[in-house]
Amino acid sequence: MGYRNREVEIKLQVMSGHSLVQVRDLVEKYVVAKFPNYDEEDDFIVGDASDLYWHAPVGSIGDFVRLRQKTGGSGQVTMKAKDRGNQTDRVEIDVEVEYSQGKALMLGLFNEPIQKVRKRYYVFRLGDEHTTISVYKIRSDERIFIEVEAITTREVFTISDQLANYTALNLSVVQNSIYDIFVCGIEPVLTPLTEFLS
Repeated sequence: MGYRNREVEIKLQVMSGHSLVQVRDLVEKYVVAKFPNYDEEDDFIVGDASDLYWHAPVGSIGDFVRLRQKTGGSGQVTMKAKDRGNQTDRVEIDVEVEYSQGKALMLGLFNEPIQKVRKRYYVFRLGDEHTTISVYKIRSDERIFIEVEAITTREVFTISDQLANYTALNLSVVQNSIYDIFVCGIEPVLTPLTEFLS
């Protein structure tokens, strides 16, 4: 979720062949050890998101627009844009909507979605809604992803480095968005985390 209309995050791909549940368990051990205020009851979210994607209109700053179906009939319309040339710090504007109304709006503006992407996810909140670690897998794809999000790049880098060292997972930074990979079919550019942070 964007903070002041920006998203600061690193998307990581697990390169070591672990399952989604194994990665979730390793991340949870790290969170419990390093964040003493973490409360599993309040700060752990499990979900299965269904996201509809559209290209952003020609001439806009956006890269894409997404409608996410959330629990209880709610939804979220999101526009993202790489205004600084990378995935780590980019524009993210989120608008909470009733899902059916959001879908009617999006279909009215953009016609049918280009792609539907479903993912199973686990989110660990690390003190507030803007500092999180998400572990997820896209349906029909074997890759496991971890996203570390915070308000500053320094905090994102620190948490990512600690997480890699604590869990001993082999992690590479994915320099493409889910939209790039699963909607546009772009082969992701991967950089080992240690190389990216050095």
